[in-house]
Amino acid sequence: MPAISTLAPAKINLSLRMVGKREDGYHLLESLVVFADIGDKISVEPAKELSLEISGEFAQELTEENIILKAARALQAKTQHKDGAKIKLEKNLPVGAGLGGGSSDAATTLKLLAKLWDIETDIFQLALPLGADIPVCLYGKTCQMSGIGEIISPAEFPPMAILLVNPKINLSTAEVFKNFALKPSPSGRGLGEGTMSNKERILTPYNDLQPTAIKLCPSIAEILTALNEHSNIAQMSGSGATCFALFDQYAQAQKAAQKLQTNHPDWWISLANIL
Repeated sequence: MPAISTLAPAKINLSLRMVGKREDGYHLLESLVVFADIGDKISVEPAKELSLEISGEFAQELTEENIILKAARALQAKTQHKDGAKIKLEKNLPVGAGLGGGSSDAATTLKLLAKLWDIETDIFQLALPLGADIPVCLYGKTCQMSGIGEIISPAEFPPMAILLVNPKINLSTAEVFKNFALKPSPSGRGLGEGTMSNKERILTPYNDLQPTAIKLCPSIAEILTALNEHSNIAQMSGSGATCFALFDQYAQAQKAAQKLQTNHPDWWISLANIL
């Protein structure tokens, strides 16, 4: 079989509410998740051994063994598959950005290897032990996510343009959670409360991790201030440091992106559509 490739789309938490904490230390959450038509690119091709080749703008920021190989080895072990694969990652998303890049890479790799190796297995069973965001990235569509990330239910969100901005600072998810003090979210903001549509919920966006992330990375506040000049829907995604703004019209988002790029050439700025 020749090489097969596809996009590992960026995951954006349009809302993120922390609702509790398990005895094992994992936080319980509720989140409205969408995916964008930008991301890393994964390709796989037949080979005797498993290997990973990394290129792209942010390739040098991957200092630890990539989760892609962990996922590939887990699938190989589960299915007792003897062949390997040459995996190529084009790293286009910033690392430690709150965009689920590594999780989306791993999920996409699992899908491609299952196809390359022509095997049928429940890859969702492999996902959660590898990472809390991998199940939702395997799902890959707009959804509401809860639990520690393993409970996924379908959701809808209107087609919109999304502007993503990152200060090119790697913000550790573990560090954000380490400094986060769990407090009840404001009433009336839960994903399951009321009869609001998803878009109406986002008009009053929230991310419980945002204040903690701003303390660790003050650039987030600067980005949000800049985004609020162009959109009334701006917020941090996940554990940061990437922030987003939503637009009804792509042209509006494009104009905002151009202005931000001129004023802040050191920021990573990317324009996309919600899938």
